Amino acid sequence: MNKKQVKLVKQMVPTIGRRVLGLLYEGGKKKHTQEYLAKKLQISQGSLSDIINGKSLPSATTLTKMAILDIDTSYILKGNA
Repeated sequence: MNKKQVKLVKQMVPTIGRRVLGLLYEGGKKKHTQEYLAKKLQISQGSLSDIINGKSLPSATTLTKMAILDIDTSYILKGNA
C-alpha cells in the first residue's frame, strides 16, 4: 500500500469500529454485550474489542458472518444505510 492508502485505512478503522459498536445498541440503549455479539460472529471477544476500538478491521470471514446474520455490511464498511 502506498502512503495515501495507509492513511485512508487508518481513518476508516475507528469509524468502522464505531459502527460495529452500534450493533450492541438499539434505540440508544444497550441491547447486547460484546460477548453475545462475538459468539454470534464466532470470533473471540478480544477480536471484537479490537475491531470496536479501532485496532483492527473485521476480516472477510467476519463480514460474511455479519451478512449471514442480516447485518448490513455496506453500512459497516461505508456508512451507507
